[in-house]
Amino acid sequence: MTRSRLTRAVLAVPAALSLALGGALLAAAPASAIPGAPIDITSPAPNATDVARTVDISGTGSDGAGVALTDASGTTLIGNPTTVAPGGAWTISVTFAPDAPAAQTITATQVIDPLNAQATTTTDQVSFTLAAPVPVVPEPLDVTSPTSGTTTDSRIVEFVGTATPGAEVAANVDGAPFGGITADSNGDFVFEAEFPIGIGEDITVNVTAVNPDGTSATPVDIELTLPAPLASPVITSPTTGSTIAGGGAVTFRGTGIAGQTVALVILPDQATIAANPNIDPLSLFPSAVVATDGSFVINATLPLGTYTAVAVHTDTPFDPLTSQALSLPSNEVTFTLAAAPAAAGPRGTELADTGATSTGMVGPAAGLLLVGLLLVAASRRRAARVVTA
Repeated sequence: MTRSRLTRAVLAVPAALSLALGGALLAAAPASAIPGAPIDITSPAPNATDVARTVDISGTGSDGAGVALTDASGTTLIGNPTTVAPGGAWTISVTFAPDAPAAQTITATQVIDPLNAQATTTTDQVSFTLAAPVPVVPEPLDVTSPTSGTTTDSRIVEFVGTATPGAEVAANVDGAPFGGITADSNGDFVFEAEFPIGIGEDITVNVTAVNPDGTSATPVDIELTLPAPLASPVITSPTTGSTIAGGGAVTFRGTGIAGQTVALVILPDQATIAANPNIDPLSLFPSAVVATDGSFVINATLPLGTYTAVAVHTDTPFDPLTSQALSLPSNEVTFTLAAAPAAAGPRGTELADTGATSTGMVGPAAGLLLVGLLLVAASRRRAARVVTA
């Protein structure tokens, strides 16, 4: 098969460069003015020294041609490809990293009118020496808000301050991070840290900053008093050791704080998990808003088996992947869901207490699952906001 002229032109430059030039050419105006003019780098001057590490590389070429820059390897694109403006001028701004070699050789490549039978590719090259990078002077870490001794009205706390530009700032409690951000180009930072109820109310937050050069600023300790957990809800039905016949429907009843959301954490025992490997995890976290009389009713449909459940007050609306627990857990109840007997009564009817049916693994496993819910906020950082200069 005979290759088209366009294909031959594209094959004349590396693949990455071809794609970049192709993207630039899609936005280019039709070639006119000086078709076929070769590319020429006019700035920086050949063998220039002490060139700033952010430099405008510019020159002339053919109107509408796509232009891209590559480093000394001839394959690594630098800057953003562009097109030659009417009149023949082009400019690409390049910022060299602090650890980039001082000696640079840059190649500019243009593709002229690739959809035309006279498609051509031309290049020009320039060598220059970059100025030494300006060292970043480390700045002390300063947290302006909150101040030590603050009593907060939420367990989500906003931290504001300054550090070395580009420093990684974090809020830590007992060595565990609960939120953080990268300081902006002015050294400013703003971020939110979420402190779950599991870490207590009177805490010491150790704010740290690791500078871009790997050094650390002197950390700042901030004493905070967080809101106390809400009173725990209570599960009144089903009761521990009960068996519920009804083919998987179960109604949970209990008490809590009116207007607050109560979420259940339901954990199957090992035999139930083995018998139902595809159980929907979200079905294990049903929730409801507590009524004005302080009662709640939560209906769930689960595979037959043995379960342990606890309840907690949570954010409203409740999301099992992101919500924060606002109370310690309720009483723990272990129950069995069984198939309806031949002469079945109403679905969900609770039968007499027949003794605990826990396998012995349920309690520890339920505890682990509950800890995961209580600490979910610790592993999820809210989107941080950077202060704009």
